[in-house]
Amino acid sequence: MVNEATRNDNVLDILLVNEPNTVFDVHVGPPFGGSDHCCVNFTVVAESTLGSESPNDTVTDCSQGTKRYRWKDANYAALADYLSTYDWNHLFSVNLSVDLMWSAFCSVVREAIDVHVPVYSVNPRPTKKRYTKKICKAAARKNCLWRKSRSDPNNNIWKLKYGEAARQFKEAVRSFEISKEKQVIENNNLGSFYKHINNRLSCRSGVGVLHGENGEVATSDTDKASVLNNYFSSVCTNDDGVLPEFDRVAPANVEFNDVMFSPANVKSVLRKLKNKVSCGLDGLPPTLFKKLAPCLAFPLSVLY
Repeated sequence: MVNEATRNDNVLDILLVNEPNTVFDVHVGPPFGGSDHCCVNFTVVAESTLGSESPNDTVTDCSQGTKRYRWKDANYAALADYLSTYDWNHLFSVNLSVDLMWSAFCSVVREAIDVHVPVYSVNPRPTKKRYTKKICKAAARKNCLWRKSRSDPNNNIWKLKYGEAARQFKEAVRSFEISKEKQVIENNNLGSFYKHINNRLSCRSGVGVLHGENGEVATSDTDKASVLNNYFSSVCTNDDGVLPEFDRVAPANVEFNDVMFSPANVKSVLRKLKNKVSCGLDGLPPTLFKKLAPCLAFPLSVLY
């Protein structure tokens, strides 16, 4: 990532990273003290997850780690009893805008979730891979033979044994990785598949650090989206207000004036949702709406 000479006309000082999008603004500066090498200055972006709002089904508690809802063990009968007896008309009468109505609706649902849905603690993922005992023994044997071959470089027996141990360790690791990939395929779970793919990526961040028009640095996803949106808007054609003419496809006697969202229609759609526990940006899974369709159909029809 260093493209300028750091000593005379040669690039002798380099910068090695495994996440290229987290390092930016790399430039060569004057030498430090009496050194004959130039300084390499750069900026590293490190995002902290502590205290940040999570868009999925997580409850952040810095003292006990991160908690997740156990949707499969939720008491949906108690949730249905609570939500079916709630006075939604009064709630919507004191919240006049759609945004306020949705926020109030989510607050009521989340209060019920906190009471009737159990949670479990999730510790940060270890960076070290966990292998089987067979692989660990093969690794220990390989390391032991490597130390013996280093202590006696002229002993070809130790070299041959080390080479054979290294080959067996490599085959064991490869078989382990293949079995994991087969398990992901056999599970037929799209979420597990993308999770496995993302773990294999060497660069986790899709978009690196961006600079705005005024030189400000955009590091968060919201700021990056704003910078890209402003740029795309600047190069697009301005709307002249002239609408193109299209031939009518529907018959002349067919009109579509309004859309009706009745509780029965909303209930029918909710029952067709997939029974999945993965949450979206609202932090509520499809299985929650599917199982609570009779008591959530009315408030959702009012919101729609």
